[in-house]
Amino acid sequence: MVSFVNGIRAYYSEGMTYPQFKDALDPENNLNNITQAGDALLFEAYNIISNHVSDEDVSGHRMSEALNYI
Repeated sequence: MVSFVNGIRAYYSEGMTYPQFKDALDPENNLNNITQAGDALLFEAYNIISNHVSDEDVSGHRMSEALNYI
């Protein structure tokens, strides 16, 4: 999860909402075709980024919950 979060962190700007973040990742389609599982994972990553959670504090339990949607 840490690797995924760090890979998309550059698309986030302080104060950005989740829909704005999705738009930044996919300006043409705003990730309209994302699966429910993918959206759950992306939302978890967004929360980690927007709440300034350190790599060391990324919870394996929350990652497991997000992966259960897949």
